[in-house]
Amino acid sequence: MTEALQQLTQTKTVSMDEARELGLLEESDLEASTIVIIDGNRVAIPAWRHALINYPHPLLNNGLFVLDTPGLNALGTEPELTLSMIPNAHAVLFLLAVDTGVTKSDMEVWQKYIENFVPRRIAVLNKIDLAWDELKSSEQIAAGVDRQLAETAATLNLPRTHVIALSAQKALLARIRGDSDLLAKSGINQLEDLLANEIIPAKQDILRAVVSREIGGMIESAYQSIGR
Repeated sequence: MTEALQQLTQTKTVSMDEARELGLLEESDLEASTIVIIDGNRVAIPAWRHALINYPHPLLNNGLFVLDTPGLNALGTEPELTLSMIPNAHAVLFLLAVDTGVTKSDMEVWQKYIENFVPRRIAVLNKIDLAWDELKSSEQIAAGVDRQLAETAATLNLPRTHVIALSAQKALLARIRGDSDLLAKSGINQLEDLLANEIIPAKQDILRAVVSREIGGMIESAYQSIGR
């Protein structure tokens, strides 16, 4: 799996003009560009823009498809990979950092593209392991995380059960090591349970809502044409 995924980090060198034509070079804001390095008049850009990855997981075997889009820092150069696909999603997993919570840019994307357009919304506060302070008791740590989760739920207007804190890195480590205690502490089980018990069984309702939204405008136009 590691060897296969390493191919996604491959780059190729092109001229700056070609990088501009591909929409990968935004010289006014290089931090928002997806370039890797600049060397004279040549630019190293990602070799891949889309990838289909198959992974043996019960949720995937039961019909869950995951679209991992670029982060907010790539919106300036590749908006079609993120914003244009969000309204077509059956559910959105909104990934945040537990140490920063909902930032201003997060809130702008949430309100403009997600809140009123996606039927199922889940917020995930990642990197919960940053809160694992050995100088604090487990009760103090849990209280701090719960407070952050409650604030996030209120900010995004989500049910508290749809805001989850986890550590993706520790979850992966636990699975590799077969460490059930670390796996439970990582919080990944809560997210998987939510996906398995709510998103997968609701596929029919979700698809019905999507179809209704897509053809609703066409039906309305047809009625108006007949009325005339």
